[in-house]
Amino acid sequence: MLRTREFGAFVVLVAMLLLCEAGSQFYNQKSFLGNELGRVLKDFSIVAIAAIGACAVIVSGGVDLSAGSTMTLSAYAMAFLFVNKGVPAPVALGAGLATGTLVGLANGLLVGGAKLPPFIATLGMLSIARGLAFWVNDGDNITVAWRSSADAFAGFWLLGDYPMVAVLVLGILASVVMARFRWGRYVYAVGGNEEAARFAGLRIGAIKAGIYAAAGLFSALAGCTYSLKYGTTMVTMGNGYELQIIAACAIGGVSFSGGQGTVAGSVIGAAILQTLYELLLQLRVPGDRIEIFYGAAILLAVGIDQVRRGGLPARWFSRSAT
Repeated sequence: MLRTREFGAFVVLVAMLLLCEAGSQFYNQKSFLGNELGRVLKDFSIVAIAAIGACAVIVSGGVDLSAGSTMTLSAYAMAFLFVNKGVPAPVALGAGLATGTLVGLANGLLVGGAKLPPFIATLGMLSIARGLAFWVNDGDNITVAWRSSADAFAGFWLLGDYPMVAVLVLGILASVVMARFRWGRYVYAVGGNEEAARFAGLRIGAIKAGIYAAAGLFSALAGCTYSLKYGTTMVTMGNGYELQIIAACAIGGVSFSGGQGTVAGSVIGAAILQTLYELLLQLRVPGDRIEIFYGAAILLAVGIDQVRRGGLPARWFSRSAT
């Protein structure tokens, strides 16, 4: 069952899809839902996979600015081993996922162990991961194409051609973990009131390390999906994805104050973001200006969350605010 926030986001998604359908009929005399929906599902899947991991980070009261660079570095690790070194597909894919997990674990240790602010820790890791990705292959692109049916069944076929299946499976598993398992309850407890969670005996540092490591894993999976879907790995492939991933979570109702939000909402938010992109393209908005709308979507979503919590009007008009 969808909660009120997620249901509202789902209604917005349906409305935007209908607008895209109407726009396509008006401009091109073609059916958007009939001709483009499959492509849209593939395109949104990259952000959706990474947003599943980012959801836990934001629910815990943190933020991960290194997601895009983690995607790039992980994809390069997979592609370099598979294409340049001839490593078997399962091993190469595993190495890519392990790379992202290690980057996320480093973030978690900096945030949970060294007590660095998440913004600073992940911003620094963004630069480190981007530099390492450039170093792996001297900044050159790597063309990725699986060579045999064994490569395809090792996961390349699923991620490259049907990533929406991965989103569905991973989304369900992550939702169950967050809602039904003890670890998920710990994530919400840390985000809701970290001091209370600490007094309750929770190991905050270890929990945060696990949260960021999981986010790194999902970012790595998103990066590998990008490479397999488009058949190439580039040093610029992850640029700007941090904003899209954060926007997806915000639009899907994940509270940046911590303690609230669901995986389902984040996935719906990613779908809304992709549909917004398609709608803006129909309106002839230049591609380099679309990020303006992504930023506005984040501000609007966070503003709505603050109003829902009774934050903004009270702060603006109370005497104590002066």
